[in-house]
Amino acid sequence: MHAEIVNALTGERRTAPAWRAPTSCSITWCVSRDRVGRRDGTSMRTMPNWQHNAPALDRFLLFSSPKSSRFHLLADLATGVTTDLHPDDSPSLDHLATTLTYRKVIVDLTAID
Repeated sequence: MHAEIVNALTGERRTAPAWRAPTSCSITWCVSRDRVGRRDGTSMRTMPNWQHNAPALDRFLLFSSPKSSRFHLLADLATGVTTDLHPDDSPSLDHLATTLTYRKVIVDLTAID
């Protein structure tokens, strides 16, 4: 996706890791079909091969099972914690904003350290 990463402060240049398409990246994280890692290739790990958007707040991913809308996972890329969300509550993550709507409650993701 990105051939070279340049540190704007120091001018240091690094070759970026190869990501399989489709890949979506935030400032820190890149996510492909089945793996996630930092843009520089560190902290690489496998993830469910489920549907997802780009990370919200540069750290949260909401996964939906490709076979059913009944299974959802919320992953915090910064901490590595993943949790199941109850499907009947129709979780939705606004990746352009700062909220997770779940169980008719809006969770302020900016309050999570």
